[in-house]
Amino acid sequence: MNSIIKQKLNLKEVSSEDLNAALEKVGKDMVYDYFLFGNDVTYEIFLEDLKKRLNLTK
Repeated sequence: MNSIIKQKLNLKEVSSEDLNAALEKVGKDMVYDYFLFGNDVTYEIFLEDLKKRLNLTK
């Protein structure tokens, strides 16, 4: 999973530890959104949230 995301987002500067921590946080947020609020989360939303968590947005 990490290698797929690293290729998709070009995360050469992000360590595996930082990526794993961000994935854990974004994953928890997605589960809460779905189960508590009934919001569906698309792959694009997931990637955008991951970019924000890793401070990769411009």
